[in-house]
Amino acid sequence: LFADVSALEARYSSYKSLDYSALTGVLGAAASLGRVDLELSYRPARIYEIDFRHRQLTQNRLGITASIPFKIGRLTLVPSVSVERVRSDPADYRNRAASGQLSATYPLSTKAPLLLFASGGYDYRSYNSYFPDLLGTKRDDRHLQVNAGVQWRPTTWANVSLSYAFQRNNSTSDVNSYRARSGLLGLSLQTRF
Repeated sequence: LFADVSALEARYSSYKSLDYSALTGVLGAAASLGRVDLELSYRPARIYEIDFRHRQLTQNRLGITASIPFKIGRLTLVPSVSVERVRSDPADYRNRAASGQLSATYPLSTKAPLLLFASGGYDYRSYNSYFPDLLGTKRDDRHLQVNAGVQWRPTTWANVSLSYAFQRNNSTSDVNSYRARSGLLGLSLQTRF
């Protein structure tokens, strides 16, 4: 079993009106069947205006992922496939998705807790009824994402990471097609119960 709760703030350099804050979480269970790792997860998210005063979106995601990790020397590779169902308020954002991903990790040293990581993935997402009167078309997205970075883990309960990501979304709804680049400096604290 696993759980996580987080708060985040997103700021856009060119489009300040899109800035937002969010409360997110995950509750799930993981199991192994032979070489295959399975994960079932529930991920609630509450998206607010940047000051947390007005809620913009509530989402509840239910997903299942299957992966088969393997090693080549010190390099760990994890190919995975996932399916997801998203319920939301407003209902225009309800959707279902299928995706595939390949992630890799490589320890930089056997003595220092430094790790290189990279991943790439493809996601197909179909929306139930995304503002049909406004767009006049059904929304289906094809999303490609790659990222890479370095992680430092000074203790078993904390890590610091620096990463860069590129995303490209092709949508049947023109206003939802985009390319994005982002950098992230992250601090994560973990505990086990």
